[in-house]
Amino acid sequence: MLRRVKGIELDGTTTIMTIARTEISCLGANYGDNIAPEKLRQMGSQQIDATTMGTYETEEGKIRMSASNFRGIFFPLIDQNGFANRVVPVIFSFFHPQLGNDSDLLDGCRFIKLSQALEASSKAQEVEFGILVRQIYWTERRVTINSLDTSLPLSPVQI
Repeated sequence: MLRRVKGIELDGTTTIMTIARTEISCLGANYGDNIAPEKLRQMGSQQIDATTMGTYETEEGKIRMSASNFRGIFFPLIDQNGFANRVVPVIFSFFHPQLGNDSDLLDGCRFIKLSQALEASSKAQEVEFGILVRQIYWTERRVTINSLDTSLPLSPVQI
């Protein structure tokens, strides 16, 4: 678990990505999730009378990596045909000598988009791919924004 130390912060040098069981260096990534509740209003009123628990949604994630890692490490390990149908976990781990360790688990990931932009320059080539994420578990506590079992009561507020 990470502890807070004033004046020290995580950065890209402290982050490692693991796809299934293979650690692969990446250049950048983004992912997120949200709850989309519906509002209920009675006719003849402008106030919100109630909200539903909502539905869970994940954003389309993106991962960028160097073309050499993509072609030399990632591609040899995936299915030759239909690898977008393969479901794997992706873990982003954060290691810091003073802050400690933490990680996020992106469960049920599918690689759904590939994108490469080539140019006549000395810039290193990058490949970006989109990922569809089924569930995000934040931190090593594996906290979820959504209730995985809506029949269970919420725990007491600690914030």
